[in-house]
Amino acid sequence: IQNYKGSQRRLKSIHSFTDTLVASLPLGLIATTEEGLIKACNPSAAQMLNIEAYGCLDRELSEVLDSKILEDLKLHQQKEIHRWEMATSIESGMERNLLFTRVKIENEDEQAGGVMLLVQDLSHIRHLEDQLQRAEQEAVVGRMAAGVAHELRNPLSSVKGLTLLLKSRFKDDLSTQETADLMVEQVERLDRSISELLDYARPSQTSKSMVGVDELLAKAVMLVRSDAETQRIAVEEHFGCGTTTTEGDRDKLTQLFLNLFLNAIQAMEDGGRLSVSTRCNQEEIIIEISDSGCGIPSELVEKVFEPYFTTKQDGTGLGLAMSTKIVQDHHGRMTLESREKVGTTVTVRLPVH
Repeated sequence: IQNYKGSQRRLKSIHSFTDTLVASLPLGLIATTEEGLIKACNPSAAQMLNIEAYGCLDRELSEVLDSKILEDLKLHQQKEIHRWEMATSIESGMERNLLFTRVKIENEDEQAGGVMLLVQDLSHIRHLEDQLQRAEQEAVVGRMAAGVAHELRNPLSSVKGLTLLLKSRFKDDLSTQETADLMVEQVERLDRSISELLDYARPSQTSKSMVGVDELLAKAVMLVRSDAETQRIAVEEHFGCGTTTTEGDRDKLTQLFLNLFLNAIQAMEDGGRLSVSTRCNQEEIIIEISDSGCGIPSELVEKVFEPYFTTKQDGTGLGLAMSTKIVQDHHGRMTLESREKVGTTVTVRLPVH
């Protein structure tokens, strides 16, 4: 009897350890019986697939999983092991890249005893790959800018000089004067574009110090408040970080915030609301800048950080690219969420120091 009780305790301990191990896995795991009923579902799988870990037990996969996942499972059900990647949406509207691995479970008689489905979240890896690709694009633009910009500036200076010379020689010809002014204006516009390109491509020279983000944002809001009120835009401020600081370049961060404010104001031609808020934890300061403007089509949201991509008729497409570069120089992250005719929210995350 004592040996039997000891065996029961050891078996219970093994079961407890196994349950704890499965529950602690960062990898999602769902296992079914031969009849197709779910017998195990750990918290990671429940969180990734937006299902209830205990509520799905003793139910069939078809009652719990998304139809797209089920379709792929049925399509390759004869394979011993099958892997595939799928983009799925969760309740918040964000998209996740999930890697699924389907493995047949065999019993002692080497017959099919059920299915084990492993789920791995690759969203962070795909995000890092996108960042790497973007960095490579920026490097290409930088190398191109260094060579092209100087080649363009010399002939532009000559064109501007000759235009001013012609203008001085035909003072009585109003048509020639207007044409000359237009040429000078366009040359100066090209020169500004070249300067922006060089600023974007040039390695940043930063002078960092401890910066109070709430204080800096409040000053930046003051600079654009009059422009916003002129366009019937209400400005809301919700600062929650107090004296929490980050290590940064005041001028660069001010340039970043002003650029984001102006983008928001330009998106609200018929008035609206500009909201600026901050919150923080022990690791980072989170800044959210929201507008109620025209928004950005969903198919274009991923492209807005690319150099020379713009939705404005007179934009250069370097504003958000420059802003991203400033955030990266401060070891932070910037994301953008937008819905057409609803508005846009830009979130900047900076490390706490």
